[in-house]
Amino acid sequence: MEEYEYYTWLFFFKRKFKISKRKPLPEMIEVFNACTNNESQMSPDHFRRFLIEFQGDEDVTVDYAKQIMEKVLHQLRPDFARCCFSVDDFFNYLFLDKFNGPIDYKVCKISNNCYLCCLSNLISVLLFSLL
Repeated sequence: MEEYEYYTWLFFFKRKFKISKRKPLPEMIEVFNACTNNESQMSPDHFRRFLIEFQGDEDVTVDYAKQIMEKVLHQLRPDFARCCFSVDDFFNYLFLDKFNGPIDYKVCKISNNCYLCCLSNLISVLLFSLL
């Protein structure tokens, strides 16, 4: 079933657009690959690296990172077996209000290139770390 969103333009005209399935942006995949050394799964140690290098948290232990991952995974897939993020899990973590504050994916996708604003901090840190 297709989902549609509506907005009013110039107070009179109603516009309709189809909501596409959320998928990770290329910049998010780059950050994921940078933290995991191009592995397909993000372990608690890799997630700790993300929290320190990209989020700016300094006093993060592997146990603390694992606790966060378990909370997120329990919310996303209650029957998870291993405490590891896939790219999709990591993407969903970034948009969970409980952990990261309100990042509205619809706003990021609607306005032209607005997603760059949402991820500018992550990208700039990634670029500076590669130089």
